[in-house]
Amino acid sequence: MSIAKLGSFVVVGLIAAAALLEIFHVNGSAPTAVDGVPARASFQVVDGDTLRTAEGERIRLIGIDAPELPPRASCGGEAELALAAKDRLTDLVEGATHIATTPRPDEPDRDRYDRLLRDVSVDGVDVGEILVSEGLAKVWRGRKSTWC
Repeated sequence: MSIAKLGSFVVVGLIAAAALLEIFHVNGSAPTAVDGVPARASFQVVDGDTLRTAEGERIRLIGIDAPELPPRASCGGEAELALAAKDRLTDLVEGATHIATTPRPDEPDRDRYDRLLRDVSVDGVDVGEILVSEGLAKVWRGRKSTWC
């Protein structure tokens, strides 16, 4: 084998290794999920209480209500808080090694918008509880919260 071909193999190997390190976040553990929902890398944060998988499945965090993003926000304060909630949920999801989505047996499987209703936890911690404790969401009381 020529030196040029050997060099090409080394470069390709280094690129593949770098990609694997990114996928496994250098800590050697791939993100995983339960409930048939793909791992963290496949989630897109829609807003402060909704995720979307790469396959297009929408997941509504059960038990919380986050403020509405513009243009549905009722005031500037709600819009600002909604952006902060979305950013925080993004940070939690992107920083997770393990994401679990779990249905509640006493709740319907889907809401009226056909979103899966799930408790979502990152690395064993409930995301909804984090958002509520930080003032970025409220406990769901059966109707939309007021934010203005």
